[in-house]
Amino acid sequence: MFDIVDRFPLYPLIFCFVLYPAAAWMALRLLPQKMRVQCFTLLNVAGLAAMCWLSGANGVRVKDALSYSKVPFIFFSIYVALVLANYGVLRRCQRDHTIWPAAAFLLPIAFLAYIKYASDLLNPFTAVLAPLSLIHILKLSVLRGTAAALG
Repeated sequence: MFDIVDRFPLYPLIFCFVLYPAAAWMALRLLPQKMRVQCFTLLNVAGLAAMCWLSGANGVRVKDALSYSKVPFIFFSIYVALVLANYGVLRRCQRDHTIWPAAAFLLPIAFLAYIKYASDLLNPFTAVLAPLSLIHILKLSVLRGTAAALG
């Protein structure tokens, strides 16, 4: 058995710069006008799913690929749910003069802030990695103190 991405480390680059552009060109040029948008949307979703899978596949053996696929699928599902929620909020605020336009703007920013600052609250490994987090916080406070002292 061999590692999928370790054995062929150019898979992500080949996918991004050769396969995806070729498939996008075919979808936008060769398909009938009625099917272009739908096929291009499916191509984008499939491309995102493939990149989610390939981005973390270092060290994954072929026999473990199926069980590994559950994790990227979860992250891919969260991303698609966030995009659909943002789309729903944008549709809601299309001709609305309430707070929804601000919500449409702030929803992706709030999600990114959650990932950056609050995602450790739900992480089951936080207790195991607590010493590393303390070191990270210490380095951050030292850097802030140094930046404040410099200017």
